[in-house]
Amino acid sequence: MADNAQFSLDIKAHCEAAKADMLTVTKKAMIDVANRVVDMSPVDTGRFRSNWEVGHDIVPDETTPEIGPYPRGPEVKARLKNHIEEISGDVRFIFLANTLPYAYRLEMEGWSKQAPAGMLRVVVPEFQTYLDKAARELKK
Repeated sequence: MADNAQFSLDIKAHCEAAKADMLTVTKKAMIDVANRVVDMSPVDTGRFRSNWEVGHDIVPDETTPEIGPYPRGPEVKARLKNHIEEISGDVRFIFLANTLPYAYRLEMEGWSKQAPAGMLRVVVPEFQTYLDKAARELKK
């Protein structure tokens, strides 16, 4: 009987470690995705680039003020990274969103010559690559 209890504990410990590893891989991949999206974001005033937000289980709905100054790319990436690193194991969905009124036109209608194919439409198909890279880095 004691062997069965130990076996159950071993499985539980293994599952918890695997869950932690999956969360670590997912967070690393999301940081890489967020960085790429920020880098690809067209810049006129900087408002659009600085408006990317991360949501945990809900789509974020904040917007940056209409009047700058706006954070530069490295500051936006650092903020997004901090939000992603705060994610705990009970989060089911991670959202990366830009809720400015003209975000749809930039993403879907080629409204910017700097990003005519959008940002998310380019990065989302690459997501598996980011997961694979993060998993390899975790194994090291």
